Amino acid sequence: MKIYSILFLFFFLSCDFVKTYRENVTSDKEDAEKVTEKFYTFLKQNKKEEIFKLFNNEFYRATSKKDLDQIITWAIEEGKISSKHVLIDWKTHVEKGTDAKSEYLLTYNVQRGKIKTEEIFTLTKDQDDNIKIKGYRLNLENTE
Repeated sequence: MKIYSILFLFFFLSCDFVKTYRENVTSDKEDAEKVTEKFYTFLKQNKKEEIFKLFNNEFYRATSKKDLDQIITWAIEEGKISSKHVLIDWKTHVEKGTDAKSEYLLTYNVQRGKIKTEEIFTLTKDQDDNIKIKGYRLNLENTE
């Protein structure tokens, strides 16, 4: 019986019961927006290398730097006409505790001359508390 008590105690202590979370908090959205604002600023300044630094390693495991470069080059060329981005939707999920994680989803409508796109950013906070882009999707909207 003593061994069962010890095993139960070990199991109980290894569980993470002290976990709190919050969703859709404005200050979390603002933290994520700092990264997307850098993205659009670097895009206007044609600073590709700075843009590449905004993405985390998980992104590069799924997408090559060459593929991202093609998307960025297209956006820079189209952005020369004029570019305006507006945040249209956002979601945040932040967990605190021993298994902490922070995830953000920001959706923008972007106008580049006559071309409209919807751009969706998935961001996450790394162990160093830096928010990085984990996913980026650009949807071309039909303007006809």
